[in-house]
Amino acid sequence: MIANIIKMWNEQKIDFLRNLSILLYFIVLFNADLKNSGLLWWSSFGILMIFFALHIRTNKFTFNTITKKYMLWSIIFICFNILSMLWAINIGYSIEVIKKLIVRSVALWFISAISTEKNNFFMVMKMFVMASIINSLYILWKIDLTTLGNVRIGVGSLGQGWNANTIGLTMAFSTFVLFFLYIHQQNAKKRWLYLCIFIFLGAIILFTGSRKALLILIFAPLFFLYMNSENKIKAGLIILFSGIILLYLVMNVPIFHSIIGARIESLLSYFTGEGQSDGSTRERMRLIKLGFLWLKEKPILGYGANNFIKLFGDTTGRYIYSHNNFIELLVNTGIIGFGIYYSMYIAIIKNTFRKKDLYSIFAFVTIITLLISETGLVSYYGIHAQLLICLSFSAISIAKQEELENE
Repeated sequence: MIANIIKMWNEQKIDFLRNLSILLYFIVLFNADLKNSGLLWWSSFGILMIFFALHIRTNKFTFNTITKKYMLWSIIFICFNILSMLWAINIGYSIEVIKKLIVRSVALWFISAISTEKNNFFMVMKMFVMASIINSLYILWKIDLTTLGNVRIGVGSLGQGWNANTIGLTMAFSTFVLFFLYIHQQNAKKRWLYLCIFIFLGAIILFTGSRKALLILIFAPLFFLYMNSENKIKAGLIILFSGIILLYLVMNVPIFHSIIGARIESLLSYFTGEGQSDGSTRERMRLIKLGFLWLKEKPILGYGANNFIKLFGDTTGRYIYSHNNFIELLVNTGIIGFGIYYSMYIAIIKNTFRKKDLYSIFAFVTIITLLISETGLVSYYGIHAQLLICLSFSAISIAKQEELENE
């Protein structure tokens, strides 16, 4: 009896430390100042790996079937990127992204291995949201608050490494996870807490001026609400009015308009031909056009992992990625690499389409949101999107477990 109590107490302590290691990893990962410290970054990753090794030892190298599929998919994709070095224009660029893929994937394998259990699934979500809250408070502490509405939260207000779009995406994916927690939560007080946090993170997104983050902030929760609603007409009306209200605030409230409303207007100007489009929009359209031209020359295998940067840099003098996941993958790894990567998107859609449980809807909405946002986002090596894909696999596993339990 006493031995069992001690064992249970030790297990609880280990679980607490494991959860803390995940929180620490997320905080460092999404904080440019902390991540730039090699000691902090590798320490947080190393601690995470200790718990991964402990998990593997405890479970005797056995993994859930869904986790195995997720791991196999990422391994095949990484291996093809490594293979692409054989025909890469510049191997150095390939090695750079392959290192990111490997480090990111190993961390997510651990998260996948534990989050197929429902309690751990919600724990990971909460750690992600908590890390976003902590980093948001850090951002507000660091910046000059009088610049809000005049300068985007990003490099201009925080310094080198703080990309406005990256900050916005972190908060946008966090709000979607938070909305899922809100829908799942039955306790009224906790629901109000989640709503307040949602509004807080939403405000941070607006002040980053990130158009893609704003898209995710609006689309993902509202699409989830629509998919989860039995009354589609009512849900559609709520979505319509919510979208109109938010867009009205963005376009008409001066403090928001100067940061993000004006950027939306410049994007629309490019397509309508009325007014002046901004340089960012024009450059991104050029990236896509050049990408299609290069794709025609090497459609099957591409130019090697991460070599879009090399192609564009040699052509224009600016060594940047394509800002479009489809173009990036097609140019770098060709149709084969593109097919390997998006095969799991198709698998998730196939496993969740027309399912009505919350977990399947979460996974389905995640993939649809990513497919839309990836027209202006390179996500295949980014932790934000990949964490959501990892959790989508776990959500499918939990949905299947509940389905079996209810039979």
